Amino acid sequence: MGILTLAFLMIVEYVREAIDHASKGRPFFRTVLDNLYHELSTLGIVEFIVYLLQKYVDNFSSPYKATFGEVHFMLFFAACINALQSVLLAVLASRESEKTWVQTEHLDIHNYALIRLQYKEVTEKLKAMEGDVESSEEEDKHAQEPWYVELSSKKLWRGLKQRVKYPALKRKHEILLLQIRYHELRVHFIKANNLPKKFVVSDYLKRSEIQVFKKLSHVSLFAWIGLLAACTLTYFFMGIVAFVTDSSLAVGKSLSVIYFVGLALFVLIAFVILEKLKWIFSEIMHKGWIDAKVTGRPDNSNVAADESKQNQSSQPSKFRAGRFNKKKAVSQIELFWGKNPSYVISAIQLMQFGYAIAAAFLLIFWDDVLDVKFSSVQAKWFLIVLILCELAFNWIAAKILTRYTLCTSLGELVNKSILQETMAKFKLDEAVREREKKIQEEKDSNDAMTKAKENYVSSEATGKGPGQKYKKQPRHHEKVETARDKFAKNRDERSETSSTGESERLAKLTNFVTMDIDELMKYDLATKKVSRREGRKRMKTMSDGVALMRKMGVGMSEAAVTTLGSSDIDDSSTITVAKLQADAEKSFTRPRRTRSGRRKSVSASLAMRSSAMDDFFAPVENSEPTNTEEGKGGAEPNGAICLRRTRSDPVSGRKKSLSASRGMRPSVMDDFFAP
Repeated sequence: MGILTLAFLMIVEYVREAIDHASKGRPFFRTVLDNLYHELSTLGIVEFIVYLLQKYVDNFSSPYKATFGEVHFMLFFAACINALQSVLLAVLASRESEKTWVQTEHLDIHNYALIRLQYKEVTEKLKAMEGDVESSEEEDKHAQEPWYVELSSKKLWRGLKQRVKYPALKRKHEILLLQIRYHELRVHFIKANNLPKKFVVSDYLKRSEIQVFKKLSHVSLFAWIGLLAACTLTYFFMGIVAFVTDSSLAVGKSLSVIYFVGLALFVLIAFVILEKLKWIFSEIMHKGWIDAKVTGRPDNSNVAADESKQNQSSQPSKFRAGRFNKKKAVSQIELFWGKNPSYVISAIQLMQFGYAIAAAFLLIFWDDVLDVKFSSVQAKWFLIVLILCELAFNWIAAKILTRYTLCTSLGELVNKSILQETMAKFKLDEAVREREKKIQEEKDSNDAMTKAKENYVSSEATGKGPGQKYKKQPRHHEKVETARDKFAKNRDERSETSSTGESERLAKLTNFVTMDIDELMKYDLATKKVSRREGRKRMKTMSDGVALMRKMGVGMSEAAVTTLGSSDIDDSSTITVAKLQADAEKSFTRPRRTRSGRRKSVSASLAMRSSAMDDFFAPVENSEPTNTEEGKGGAEPNGAICLRRTRSDPVSGRKKSLSASRGMRPSVMDDFFAP
């Protein structure tokens, strides 16, 4: 037994070290592991104390030990389930922030202009469908009301009515509004903190969100105190119920009601917190805290001029400006409950820990839950309600964490340390990008110089001057570069310069946010016309075999021209060679597509053969009719008259006689030379 125990300890130690190694470079994962190790150490300490009490205390009975062990292990499982819930909530919140921040910030310029136009059209449709739409001043008035007053305002009920009557249109309106507001928020944040236009705000927000996840994964003292208070009150009221009714069934029903009501109440509280954070974010955008000067920011006269060009939706109206002058200035932190933003995280921790306690309760006391006589409720409903409420809570909590990060990372509550880290990383990436661009330019220039030198040496070796065009012929072991290879090369070059284009796009997008919708659409239309006019020419892809055949055809034609282009060939042969070369080049050149008709493609060998045969049978000036009986080439039947011409052999220098009637029938020759 001792050997098995040691082997089990070795396995656990190996798994723990593997998990520790995997957590390197992942701060949130590392924090969750530290919390789990903390709970495991607490479990070991408590079990050690229980072992000592059982070993050395005589009055420590077994029933007390069993009850203590069940409760203690329930709390231990609750802590472990809470850690898993933190990971699940972090994944959901990360996906929400990825969709809200990162994807919205990486919008294309033309898509942003289209979103602005669609938002205007959807808003006009909603106003046309609803006859009692409030004016801008009334909307500003409701925007400045407290959050609990806004819950009962006409604006909220009108939004709920639109969501029921026009669900698709209302959903589209909210999605478009979220994207537009984020870009306005980005522009405000960059101007307020004197950041470059290429700065990626989503990186700063993601870093801030990781800090929120770290706080959420830890079970705070507030959560333990809340759990202790809830258990004490439940025990007290159940004692009263048992004393009055003297029935265990009544106690079971009361506990079941508390269980179901508590799970549903957590979802309702989470919804209220979400509405509170939405109101705080609206206040931050309306009251101009996002544009406030921060410490150490230099005065810039151009900022005021730029702010005058912003959208009307992001500027406070005259009515709202008058309310600001009458009311006392309120800081951003005073908008939170108790003037402390950490209370929101504590509330989320408490509710998350409550769901963990409910799951651990079902895990430890499942046999008691199965007893229908105890609670008169089937056990499956305990599990179904827990799963449904847990999913709803996680969905709302993911949106809460996203809004909480915005409300605690912008305006007056900017996290200076995280902003400095993000800015340092941004400058480092810019420096690396510039260095890589410079290295690539130097590499391209060196490759061009090397290629020019190789062409010069090759031209000297072939006897051609450096000014003449030399085309290197592909060998059988060399791969011919096709359009597919060129596209892959261009794709690699585009990937290297994608980061540079992304920075330029962000800078342009920052300027577009401050434009009016009409001015933006005019600029977008002009940009599309220019891009359409200057569009790249598309290349037709071809297989490697077709490309190799084309290359070989060009090489064969040039080799024929080089061989036949000697000085001892007569003028007629020179004309024939020129015609052959022209026909070959014409056949190799890809014709442009026209609407009138298409030309059939001809292979290189067929083009050379047809052009050579046409020239071969063409009459020449130095040919003379000879009688076949007197010629040296042998007698022709029926006294046929044929054309003979001579041509010097490039090897022996002797003249060869070529007969046009060689291998042809007399009748064909008679028809061929008929007048």
